[in-house]
Amino acid sequence: MDRTIHTNNGSIELRGNEIVIIKPSKRFEFPAGQIRKINIVVPEHDSEGRLELYTKHDGNIRMRFSEEQSNSIEMLYNDIKTLIIHAKPAPWRYALVALALIVVSILIFLVFLRTPSNIDFDIAWYREAHIGRNIEDVRRYIYYVVVHDEATPRQLERLTRTLVRGAKNARPFNAVQFRFYDRQEFAGRGRPALGMATYAPNGEWRDAYQVRTGQYRTMRFSFQFNDVDWSQRLTAEEAAIWGRFRDLWEAAEDQLAEMHYEYWVEFGTQADHLPLFVEEEPFFLAVADEFGIPNELVQDINSRWDAWTGW
Repeated sequence: MDRTIHTNNGSIELRGNEIVIIKPSKRFEFPAGQIRKINIVVPEHDSEGRLELYTKHDGNIRMRFSEEQSNSIEMLYNDIKTLIIHAKPAPWRYALVALALIVVSILIFLVFLRTPSNIDFDIAWYREAHIGRNIEDVRRYIYYVVVHDEATPRQLERLTRTLVRGAKNARPFNAVQFRFYDRQEFAGRGRPALGMATYAPNGEWRDAYQVRTGQYRTMRFSFQFNDVDWSQRLTAEEAAIWGRFRDLWEAAEDQLAEMHYEYWVEFGTQADHLPLFVEEEPFFLAVADEFGIPNELVQDINSRWDAWTGW
C-alpha cells in the first residue's frame, strides 16, 4: 500500500516495491549532481535478487526491492521513517554517519531475510516441570520439539521466538523451555542433540518463582544450541531401529523398577535378589532378529546415537 510521510527533514514515500526519501536534509544528502549506487547481492537469490540504494540528480534517495524482499519492506520503511523524523540538524559531514545507519539497517534486514523461518517441525509433547513442593502457582513447561530440517542455530533462534508466541497463547507460564531433537524417536530421551532454549525471568530457568504467572516483562531468552555435523545424523531407518530397541529396554527398566518398589513396600528393605539395572544385550539381539539385521549393527546404531547426543 502506497503512502507518504512528511517531516522537517524530508518526506518518505512507499511506492510499491520502492522506498523514496524526497529532498532529504543535508544529513542524508549526497553531493549535488552525483550518482552513487550500492548493490548488495543476496547469495540465495538470482541476479535480480538485490536491493539498490542510490540517488539521482533530483537529490532523492531511492531503495528498490525485489519481489523476494517485498514481504519485509514495511519493517525497513518504519525504521527509516523513525530515523528521519527524529533526525536533528547537523553539519554536512555527518551525512556519512546517517548513511551508515541506513546501510546497517539494510544489512540487518538482509541477514534477517537470509535466515528462513519456514522450518518443518512438530511438537512431540510437553510437560509441566514442578519447581518444588512448597511453591504454588509456579508454571514451568518443557516442550519437546522435533525439527525435520537440517536447521542452523540461527534458524532455531527464530523458531524459538515463534514458539514462545504460541506458548503464550496456549497457557500462561512463569518459564518455558524448548528442547530440540532431530527425530521423533529421540524426543524426551537423553540430551537434545540440537540444543535447547529457555524463556524465563532474567533468562534463568530457576528464577521462575520471581514473577507471577503470565507476567513476561522481565523475561529473556537463553539459547544453548549445538552446531551439529549433520552428516553424522542417524537415518530415518536407523532411528526406527534405535527407537524399537529403546522401547523394549525402557519397558524392562520400568518393570524392574516396579518390582523393586513393590518389594520395598512389602518388606521394608531392598530387594538384593533383583538386578539393579537391565542389561542391553538381550534387546540388541531381539531387535536384530525382528529387523533381520546383524546384532552388531544394532549396537553400532546405539553407539552412534550416544555420540550424536553427546553422551
